[in-house]
Order: sequence, then structure tokens, then C-alpha cells
Amino acid sequence: MKREAFECEIKLNGLWKKVTVEEAREQGDVPRRCMECGGPIVLMRSGPGGVPRAHAEHRPGHKGCSLGHYFEGIKSVSPSRVE
Repeated sequence: MKREAFECEIKLNGLWKKVTVEEAREQGDVPRRCMECGGPIVLMRSGPGGVPRAHAEHRPGHKGCSLGHYFEGIKSVSPSRVE
């Protein structure tokens, strides 16, 4: 079963916090990253009736993260890691 990116990390008061994508959207323009590889992400809204669910997508894609659709089977830290 493929894991989905319904959660991410946002930086508040200098600390990274794991939140849902919906919570991250409510925070506005704060640093955000993938909770698995630390790479840059874009937050996607939910569709009509909640399908698809709100989720995060890697930008740029990262083949070392199981939360993205570019995953090639070996996990690694994003080369574009957001600090």
C-alpha cells in the first residue's frame, strides 16, 4: 500500500512541527517540508467532497522519498532539504 503525504512539517518559532496539510495551510506563509525526507513541498487543496484529500507534493520531485510518486525504492534525504 502506497503511503500518502497528508501530513508535513512546518517551522514555527524556530522549531519543526508535524501537522496535517490542512493545519499547514491555515498557518499561511511559513517554511514547510516533507516530514520524511525534508524536501520542499507544495500544499494541495482537497477536491470536491474531499476527494482527493488535501496532501503535499514534492517540488522538485525526489526519488528517495516514499511519500512521493517519484520513489524508486531506496529512502534518502532530499538533496534540496529545507532547513
